[in-house]
Amino acid sequence: MRMVKALVWLTIATALAMAGGCDTFEQPPRKALPSTATDIHESDWNNYFPPDYCYLLKAQIRPQEFETYRIKLKFVPIPETMKEELYWPGWDNFGGQWWNPSANEQETFHDPTMSGSQHAFMKYENGYVYYLEYAGF
Repeated sequence: MRMVKALVWLTIATALAMAGGCDTFEQPPRKALPSTATDIHESDWNNYFPPDYCYLLKAQIRPQEFETYRIKLKFVPIPETMKEELYWPGWDNFGGQWWNPSANEQETFHDPTMSGSQHAFMKYENGYVYYLEYAGF
């Protein structure tokens, strides 16, 4: 009987994990934040099939911490030659009331390892880091 119960629970846990019902892990951008980060907000959306998703992070950090954070995540400035190639939906097309970056695209950084329909961007303004990652839009 114990074996049957264990098998049932294992089946349920596997089904929930596959359906996205067990999103208990911390996103890598959240883990990389400095321990002094405050006023942290996160939001994510996932459509599993096709693999469309959006992840937003906003946190208050000091300017020197932003540089360390950006380098840790290996984000680089967007080269002028790439700006037209990247699909850029803009900073103001996402999030709720807490998501309030300006539409200014100056000082926007990106993850050069992402390609195709997957992109990640970040910027620092007014004492906050804004991180946006999405795919499939």
